[in-house]
Amino acid sequence: MQFFPLNKVVFQPEAKPFTSTINADILITIAVDVAYIIKQQGNTVSNGIYMMDNSVAGSTGEGSAGSIIGWNVVPIDPDLPNLDIEISFIQICMGSVFGSPATQLAGNGYTWIAELTYSGKQTYAIQIKMTEGLNSVTYWYNWIATIIAQ
Repeated sequence: MQFFPLNKVVFQPEAKPFTSTINADILITIAVDVAYIIKQQGNTVSNGIYMMDNSVAGSTGEGSAGSIIGWNVVPIDPDLPNLDIEISFIQICMGSVFGSPATQLAGNGYTWIAELTYSGKQTYAIQIKMTEGLNSVTYWYNWIATIIAQ
């Protein structure tokens, strides 16, 4: 696992194909403005990544014990040539809402799931990997997110 400083984009060559499907009680979609992130050329960014979910409760009360939380990532600019985007990892930082760490669904990086076991607040780290272009340049983006379960 590679983890880089928060909000810092770094790059290196690599590539994988894009696919995505998920079934979850709460689905968190991470939309990435890939063109914006790529234009930053490795500089720190504070825009361009947007998290949204299908919970009518908003950012709090995002499920209860037994709920399955799913994450997927989608590019806002899907027409860029040779584009690949995925979640590299989701790592628990603080809290005990999830009964076990989030795992890749069907072994791919585009969809991840975790089960809510307890109510409370959970802080977790997310890393997104974006690969683009004929030279397969890879950009990484890291941030900390929080979920509050009922």
